[in-house]
Amino acid sequence: MKKTTLSFALSLTLATVFTGCAVSNSAMKSKDENNKKINLTKIASYETSLKGGSEIVAYDILSNKMFTTNGALNKIDITQIVYDKSTQKTNIVEIGSIDLSSYGDGVNSVAVSKGMVAVAVEVTSQFDKSKQLRGSVVIFDTNGNHIKTIKAGYLPDMVTFNEDTSKIIVANEGEPNKNYRYDPKGSIGIIDIQNSYAYTDLNFFDVKVPKNVIIKKGSHAGIDLEPEYITVSGNKAYVSLQENNAMAIVDLKNNKLESLVALGFKDHSKIENSIDIEEEGEILLKPYKNLYGMYQPDSIASYKVNGKTFVVSANEGDGREYGKYENESKISKLKLAPELIEVYKNENDLKINNELGQTDGVYEKLYTFGTRSFSIWNDKSELVFDSKNELARLASSYEPLLFNQDKGKKDKRSGNKGVEPEALTVGKVNDKTYAFIGLERQSAIVVYDITTPSKAKFVKYINTKNKDISPEGMRFVKAENSPTKRPLLLVAFEISGSTSVFEIN
Repeated sequence: MKKTTLSFALSLTLATVFTGCAVSNSAMKSKDENNKKINLTKIASYETSLKGGSEIVAYDILSNKMFTTNGALNKIDITQIVYDKSTQKTNIVEIGSIDLSSYGDGVNSVAVSKGMVAVAVEVTSQFDKSKQLRGSVVIFDTNGNHIKTIKAGYLPDMVTFNEDTSKIIVANEGEPNKNYRYDPKGSIGIIDIQNSYAYTDLNFFDVKVPKNVIIKKGSHAGIDLEPEYITVSGNKAYVSLQENNAMAIVDLKNNKLESLVALGFKDHSKIENSIDIEEEGEILLKPYKNLYGMYQPDSIASYKVNGKTFVVSANEGDGREYGKYENESKISKLKLAPELIEVYKNENDLKINNELGQTDGVYEKLYTFGTRSFSIWNDKSELVFDSKNELARLASSYEPLLFNQDKGKKDKRSGNKGVEPEALTVGKVNDKTYAFIGLERQSAIVVYDITTPSKAKFVKYINTKNKDISPEGMRFVKAENSPTKRPLLLVAFEISGSTSVFEIN
């Protein structure tokens, strides 16, 4: 893909390129000043040159080793970040790998804590490779020696440790097979390390389902809810249920599901939430009547402010397509209510959920996948902050020729999740807390100062397209745990199969 220079000043276009989105000079100046306060420099990279060769990255603070899922080869790549003080250069040294073929059919996630490496591995039917069976969490030491295998739920998709490394939590996504004839239950697994690795499986069959939690028509919450990603804060685990536009909160002290929360919808009729929905080759951010975004977060992370927990989410969005079942339809294919026909007459490329917003086949409200934003929620999963349409505005400002790009072509993702925020991590540098958001389709990283949750501020936009394509997973490393003694951002890029290390100055 063509590399795009970052020399486009934010102040040149923010006030002019967007329909109805005026920005004051003082606000632009403030953003430019923020932009100078932090700098990310790529200092090393490990290349597999395989699509799917790098997806999720974990870091061991004791050995400076990185553990990266290599989905292309079903293994964990073990590398080490080595800093040479004499030359002040950093290299990534290949240590070895863990072959997972004897444990399952595909690696999905990895986490490291206190000398233990936990790996989520899926298992599929030998007769139907899309049919999920119960997978495993496999534990190794940091040298790759096997410790324990624990049978988990159906499609263990993400794994993490709690804060004191006494427990491992796994999101068992429970996706259906390709023709939707088989749909296993989604669940949240808890492994009690101190109790002989005892496994508890929390499902959703008896949970109270709030209004606006999205459940497939004809299905049941116990079957349809699909845990995606986990973040831990104290004795609570927060679990995103992406397709269902919901968050589950788990009491880790008692191993119980505490609550299920609907995340609600984003109103795209508001000018601050204006959106580009038409793939006509232009940047056209507009508000649209009766159009709503489902947050549907992928990656989530948490941090504390004055003892209170906040959860940060990358609102990627995700539809379902399994054989004849598909809940995505373009607006152009729908029968709209009379008051919407003229609104969407010429701008109708957007994919929406065809099971929502209609009565007798006539659509009065439209619900699209993801919100093209990142959000901050409080400990009850109530919205505190949303970046509105700023990620799109930043992409169009810094990369106007590749806005909402797909394979180097401008505006080819406007009908389908736009810049697609997916990867996410948070970290503290000096006295400020930052969110690092990876835009999967845009191949960019955006940095925000989230020290005050309700007043998050844009700081930096980094284009990674030259060699690193599609950020999938991120890890923040504190300065005290970094071989360079400066904070690091580790990023796994799925399409390029590269794992890159950025130093934060």
